[in-house]
Amino acid sequence: MIDMDKEIITTKQAIFLVIIFIIGTSIILTGITMAKQDIWISIILALSAIMPMIFVYCKIISLFPGKNLFEILDIIYGKIIGRIFSLLYILYFLYLGALCVRNITEFIQVVSFRLTPQYFSGIWIILVSSYMVRSGIEVFGRWANLVCVLLLALILIMTLLSMSQLDFQNVLPVLYEGWSPVLKSTINIFSFPFGEIVVFLALFNTLKEPKKTFKILSLSTLIGGGLILIVSIRSVLILGTPLVDNTSFPTYYANTIITIGSFLENVAIFSSIILLLAGFAKFTTCLFAICLGLKHVFNTKEYGIYSLPVGLIVLIISQLLFSSTMEMMENFDYYHYYALPFQTVLPLITLVFSCRKKNKV
Repeated sequence: MIDMDKEIITTKQAIFLVIIFIIGTSIILTGITMAKQDIWISIILALSAIMPMIFVYCKIISLFPGKNLFEILDIIYGKIIGRIFSLLYILYFLYLGALCVRNITEFIQVVSFRLTPQYFSGIWIILVSSYMVRSGIEVFGRWANLVCVLLLALILIMTLLSMSQLDFQNVLPVLYEGWSPVLKSTINIFSFPFGEIVVFLALFNTLKEPKKTFKILSLSTLIGGGLILIVSIRSVLILGTPLVDNTSFPTYYANTIITIGSFLENVAIFSSIILLLAGFAKFTTCLFAICLGLKHVFNTKEYGIYSLPVGLIVLIISQLLFSSTMEMMENFDYYHYYALPFQTVLPLITLVFSCRKKNKV
């Protein structure tokens, strides 16, 4: 039996965990925005906008050391309202996990196994992720450490290998369609993936050095955001805006263009494996948060018992969300409407009530 109260993750592991979470499935889908060739501006603006929210997240954690999101909600709002908010966050993490699984299974089907049902690839993701949750956050932290290093190396190699394919005319003219699409894309990119780091409020009571929470979240977000910025610009420079707009997975198809001799003809396959591992890490993080929330709501001793049944529910939901790849892509234009309340509104309200409660004490 894994006791979450006794589990510890190091600062280094936490940084890698957040980096790989941010990269997650966004690295597969990057480039698909209304900003088109100005996507780099939207990413920079979104990165700037998430920093104040990181301060909010860290302030909440610092006010209640050793407590996770669900315990904090109970303390601030009382058991009844606190449990209602906890259930709402569980539902959001459930939806986020389902989106993540669908992104992965859709990617596998579109680029590799067109005739294979998505349930087949999805069930393996669920089984491995469930095993990871039952193994504990410490094991997951060590695993993320290794995978993140591989992913960073891959992005560097892919970028270097694609230098001869870059056409800088593809990012011109700047702001051709004005600020409106750029600002709309900024909101979308803020909510996916940067605002999703709110999920770590459920996990970071396990930090070995809790005083470094702001350093962990801010540094890892800047690194993850920087990598997304590099990959996004690279996709536009290689494919051009028309191809990026008409391609479901721009990063993958940009990699297929790279050919350095016969031994590197299938380099996109290897990049796909790492990208899918990043998506798996993101889903596993969501599964951890959901199971911890259920453990709190139902007052059980162990959270791992929920991993498999919740995982199967997520798999079913993921296949019911969209009827096609196109519908899945269109969802990103609406995702922020139901994500932002959990990423910004509730944390801000919680911080206000937290400060008031602490001042009264």
